[in-house]
Amino acid sequence: MPEFSSTIADVAKVIPVVEAAERLGVHERTLRRWIREGRLKPYRVMGDRRRFVSVDDIERLQEPQELPPPD
Repeated sequence: MPEFSSTIADVAKVIPVVEAAERLGVHERTLRRWIREGRLKPYRVMGDRRRFVSVDDIERLQEPQELPPPD
């Protein structure tokens, strides 16, 4: 169940799933799948049906990842 952000400060730290997908260069469906898989935590703002994700989580995904050494 998504958490509900209710303060202005919390709302300022989340963006809609569509915008997050654009920032990451992936399809919206991919981002929603990542939410279902637990890679991203979804949020909802009281009174709004849309899902949001944390800007911090999006920035974490944008950081270069170390690849495992080849076998």
